[in-house]
Amino acid sequence: MSKTDQIEEAKVVREDPVAKLYRDLRTAGDGPDKTAARKLVAGMTQRPWEQLPPGLKSAIRADIGRFVDDKKTIENMFEAGYSATLVRRALRDLGKGSL
Repeated sequence: MSKTDQIEEAKVVREDPVAKLYRDLRTAGDGPDKTAARKLVAGMTQRPWEQLPPGLKSAIRADIGRFVDDKKTIENMFEAGYSATLVRRALRDLGKGSL
């Protein structure tokens, strides 16, 4: 294995999955990584919003905010993989509780 291969392998191993989740949610546009991130987050609704890490809540609000900016409906947010609980809470935090 070359030194370059070892460096690349070390980068892959060190990537923080939580940081990747946040980054995937914050990216513009849609793609398979973002869809997977939304579905993963939707599965976390068993935990109260207050118990989610601040960075995760911020990433969710940023993503939901893009839906709002693009004039998408709540149904579009559900279709994208978000749960009703997360959508309602993120919209309330954004001051858009009455969409």
